[in-house]
Amino acid sequence: MAGGCLLFCRPAPALAIPGNLPWPPGGQSDRPGPPGGQSDRPLCSQSTPQVKITWNTPSFTISALSGRTSGRKAHRVDRRSPSPPPTPAPKFSLKPIAPPPVRLPARPGDRVRGFEGDKPVAVLVWASWSKPSVLEKQILEEVAASGSALATRVRVLTLDMDDPAAAPRIAALGGAPSLPALYLVRSDGLVRRRFIGWPARNPGAVRAVLNRELTALAAR
Repeated sequence: MAGGCLLFCRPAPALAIPGNLPWPPGGQSDRPGPPGGQSDRPLCSQSTPQVKITWNTPSFTISALSGRTSGRKAHRVDRRSPSPPPTPAPKFSLKPIAPPPVRLPARPGDRVRGFEGDKPVAVLVWASWSKPSVLEKQILEEVAASGSALATRVRVLTLDMDDPAAAPRIAALGGAPSLPALYLVRSDGLVRRRFIGWPARNPGAVRAVLNRELTALAAR
């Protein structure tokens, strides 16, 4: 059946409300019930309401027609059609992105390029704002300028972290995780030792450690 209409005409029953209950139900009222505990006030009107039920496809409408409700808009409830099935996402592919090469600081046994030569080299990465690296740089420069046999057998190379011209050589070492960073490189480019930070606690001990390590490097 595509559509239809039913019409009901029926008198509303009159119900009595006990006088000891508030009116309206659930609220406060300034009209108490009459003495005796009974009220002759009906819940519904004695008028004859007409209830009209109309259904259609795919929605239906329920409307109440009476003396009080005439002229009101009908309450409409829509029964929407079921939603369409979900559409699968189109096929796609992602191009792999190659991560940038990661270079770690050179460790003993690693071979670094650009530091080969006829003599081993002590490479110090330093910066003017790092006081320990400035002190270590001064000690190495004193050794290089001393004219001793050790100075003639070992080269000393200092690379300023803030100097753009030194950036390629610092990158060849894998950078400096902390300052000062000292790399002792043999003549064939093989890293023999490295010291990240101060190798000792005070300048006198640092000088002794550097002399010992430079002597061992020169013996190679």
